[in-house]
Amino acid sequence: MKSFKGQSAMEYLMTYGWAILIIAIVLVALFELGIFNGSTLPTTCVAQSGFVCSSPTYNGGDILVTLGQNSGSTYYSVNAIFLNSTQLASFTSSRSFPSAPPQNTIATSMIPGATYSASIPTQISGSAPIATGISGQIWISYATSSGGTATNFAEVGTFTGKAT
Repeated sequence: MKSFKGQSAMEYLMTYGWAILIIAIVLVALFELGIFNGSTLPTTCVAQSGFVCSSPTYNGGDILVTLGQNSGSTYYSVNAIFLNSTQLASFTSSRSFPSAPPQNTIATSMIPGATYSASIPTQISGSAPIATGISGQIWISYATSSGGTATNFAEVGTFTGKAT
C-alpha cells in the first residue's frame, strides 16, 4: 500500500496558501481605497438657532458653505469670518472682528429664508495638506438698516472639517 502523506501535506499548504493570498489582496485593495487612513473627522457645520449652515466643504484654504438666516428682518452689509479658538478668545473680549483673518462679503442684503453661497477664507497660508483638520466658528457682521455700518455680530454655526 502506498502512502499519500506527501500529497496530503501539499494539498494542505496549497489550500491555505490560496486563502492567505486572497486575504492579502483584499487588504491591499482596502488600503488603496483609504479605508485604513485613520481620518474619521467628518466635515460639518452645526447652525445656531435661526441660522442655516449647510453643504460645508474645506478645500485647505477656504471654507465653502451655504448660509442663511430666519430672524424675520433683513440683514445688510453681511460679512462672514471664520474664527479658530485663539481668535475667538480675542473676539469675545473686544467684540470686534480681528483684523488679521480675512473677511468675506456674503451679500449686500441677507433676506430671511434665503440662502447664500459663501467662500470664507481661513488664516492658513497656502493650502493645507489633504485630511488636515480644522475647527472653529463662523460669525457674521451685519447692519440692521440699508447703508448702515455693520456693528452687529451673530454666531452662525460651529464648523469642523478636513481638507479635501
